[in-house]
This record gives sequence, structure tokens and C-alpha cells, in this order.
Amino acid sequence: MAAGDDGRPIDAPAARPGAPHLAGSSSSTVPPRFEVARATAFTVTLLAATFAAGGVETGVLASIGALNVFLAEAPGTTSEKTRRAALTAIACGGGIAVGTWVAPLGLVALGAIAGLYFALQLANRWPRYGSVVLVTGVLIAIGVGLPGGGAASVGYRGAVVLAGGAWAVLGIAATGVLLDVGRNGRRSSPPMASAETMEVAVRPWSQVVPLAAAVAGAAAAGLAISEGLGLQRDYWLLLTLLVVLHAELRDTYRFAVLRLGGTVVGAAAAAGVVLGTSNPWIDAVVLTGACAAAFALRRGNYAAYTAFLTVYVIVLLNEAYPAGLRLAETRVLDTAIGGALALAAGAVLALARRSALGARSVPRER
Repeated sequence: MAAGDDGRPIDAPAARPGAPHLAGSSSSTVPPRFEVARATAFTVTLLAATFAAGGVETGVLASIGALNVFLAEAPGTTSEKTRRAALTAIACGGGIAVGTWVAPLGLVALGAIAGLYFALQLANRWPRYGSVVLVTGVLIAIGVGLPGGGAASVGYRGAVVLAGGAWAVLGIAATGVLLDVGRNGRRSSPPMASAETMEVAVRPWSQVVPLAAAVAGAAAAGLAISEGLGLQRDYWLLLTLLVVLHAELRDTYRFAVLRLGGTVVGAAAAAGVVLGTSNPWIDAVVLTGACAAAFALRRGNYAAYTAFLTVYVIVLLNEAYPAGLRLAETRVLDTAIGGALALAAGAVLALARRSALGARSVPRER
């Protein structure tokens, strides 16, 4: 769900592990601990306000936008960070709107998703936009997988997710300005290179196109498998593909194992919470703690980040769409299938690369 995962309708892997883009880097303007506290406070406050007003589904959707904007935050000055956050919020709203629109198209959706993901992966040729590309792909997946898709839901979902993202933009801009004012006139260490000023090499098409084709093909295959098996949350499968599949097979294997391990642990913990209590105050404490832990760990421990994000997503989704153990079981199954597809696509990429290298090494006859 949230980036939602996501399913998240909420899950939100905001920074692709090991990917060359800059999302998830430490900030030069906001101290890391303050950044975690701010992101948690703004996300949880948004949830509390919408839930109190009786809009549980609205709160879930809004938190998708806010969570992904905070997770995709990159280093830079306050103005740079605000501009990037605004672009990410727009990507969130647009992505879920597109996914919601194509969801009921049946077989046409397979081609549409494959084409969209292929185009998005081509945009990764310019690494500084990688976080926006990933967020767009994540929200497309969420839009496809959430129940009740179609033209009638496009405007509502897009607007609510965009509003949640705008709330996060406000948090980033306001706290940045306050910290800048507080530091005015004081000596400080030189700022880190920002996401906008850092020189990032453009990747060659020979690297980008094969990976884009692999992601697109695996996404279409994943949707087909999901439809065939009748999976309830197929966007978790797509999300796993997006964050796990890398150009190098060893990286794909590493992050597939980390994601599956974290998901299993998090799903087990979330199942214990869901089955063990129906007290909304306990759920609120769990959601706040899991959200804070996910923000704090996303830069250094992907397995732990995944575990806490899974707890957050499943507990939150059970507030909006009560399903008992089903959400935990489905998330583990979708993650396993998505990881297996990513490994298969990664193996094909590795074989194709080896074949191409072998062909170039064969001397030509004269």
C-alpha cells in the first residue's frame, strides 16, 4: 500500500536496494534521527486524522503517497529536496491512477503493464531520476492490484494519494526551512553533494535495454500467474520484481533472499498482532513503531527494513480490509513467486550476456 504496497495497498519500497539511483541516501539538510522522527510523525498523524474522520480507506491511500515521498527523499538543499519531493508526489498520484485504469482490462493489462515497465526502466538510463521511476512503477502495481479498479476509481485514488504526497512535501519543506533558519549564522560542515548537482554517469543503452526487457517480461508473466492462481494481492508480486531484479544475477539472488527472509519474519509478527489483539490503541502503537523502524533501517539493513515494513503494511491493511491471516499468507506467497521470477529473469540476462561475450570473442575467419 504504500508505496504502498503496496498492498500494500501500501508497501513502499522506496529505494531499490543496490540500485544506482540516489533515493535513500542520507540528507545534508536534515539530521538522520530527526528525519526518521519527522517522516514517522507526518505519516502517522495523517493516518490518525483520516481514521478519526471515519475514512479508513482514504487514510490507507493517503499514507501511500506520504510514505513513498519520505522513503524516496534524497540529499540536497531545502529547495532541491522540496522540488524532488513534489515530483515524487506527482509520480505517486499518476502511477496509482494509471494502474487503477488498466486493472480491469484483462489480457490487455498484461501488455499495458509490460509496456509501461519497459518504458520506465529505459528512463533509468539517467540514474538521478531512479527514485521517481521506481515510485511510479510501485504505484502502478498498487493500482493494478487493489480491489475496485477501473475508470470510476481513477480520480479518487489519484487525488487522495497525491494529497498524501503533498502532506509529505509540506513536512520536508517546512522542517528544512526551520532547520536552515536555526543554522543561519552558525558554522557548519560543507554540505554533501545533492541529487541535482552530483555528477551521475548516464548508463549505456546496451545495459539499460536488456534489463528493461527482463523487467517487462517478468512483470507480464507475474500478472499472468497471479490471474491463473487467483491471487488477491498481485501487486506484491510486481513490487518484488521491481526491487529485486538487477542487472547482475548475484545481486538479484542476494536481494531476493533478503526480501523473502524479511517478509517471512514480518508476516509472522504481523499475524501475531492481528490474531492476538483487536485493540485499536495497540494497533496504533505497533503501526507507529513499525513505521519508525522501517524509516530508520531502510538505508542499512534491507532484510530488517522489509520485516518492519511488512508488519506496518499487514496491520494497516487489516484495519481497512480485515482478512485475518490471509494477508500475511498472501504477502509471503507473492514475494516468493516474485523472487523466483526475478531469479529466472536474472538467469536469462546472465546467459544472454555470456552468449554475447562469447560471440564477440570468437575470431573472424579471413
